[in-house]
Amino acid sequence: MKNGFLQTSAGYILLLLLFCGIFLSSGCISDISLFPSSRDPLKEFTISGDGPEKVLLIPITGAISLEPDINLFFLRQGVVQEVVSKLRMAEADSHIQSVVLLINSPGGSVTASDILYREMLNYKERTGVKVYAMMLDVAASGGYYAALAADKIYAHPTSLTGSVGVIFIHPEFSRLL
Repeated sequence: MKNGFLQTSAGYILLLLLFCGIFLSSGCISDISLFPSSRDPLKEFTISGDGPEKVLLIPITGAISLEPDINLFFLRQGVVQEVVSKLRMAEADSHIQSVVLLINSPGGSVTASDILYREMLNYKERTGVKVYAMMLDVAASGGYYAALAADKIYAHPTSLTGSVGVIFIHPEFSRLL
């Protein structure tokens, strides 16, 4: 009985180690990307055409936050940092004729969403470039708030959108005094 129990425990331990080895080694697979911008978010690439006019595509995906996305294996800039960096580079490029925000975000923090909104307004004022927003799967709350800075907003027919939902608490103390 004791010998069978040890063999069974050893079998389970061996199976667990094998499973852990497969699970951990799955993260070692080469990173293949269909979209070059996902590797270097500030690298320029051509989708189509060869003229001097450019359209800047800025994806706003995931939760809108000022904090960077810290993962076990990598560190990615926060959404706000990434968008502002792209706008700063675009400001120096006179060939950019328009900016398209590709929004797929359920929202995020009030401050981060407001910063995106104001940065887009400031960019438009400084450059005179038209900004368009394209809502994809989800553009709610802060994602919708960021889109409000655009000159024109488009929503995919299946897009879930609405409810700016940004809460700003402004206490009223007049009666207290």
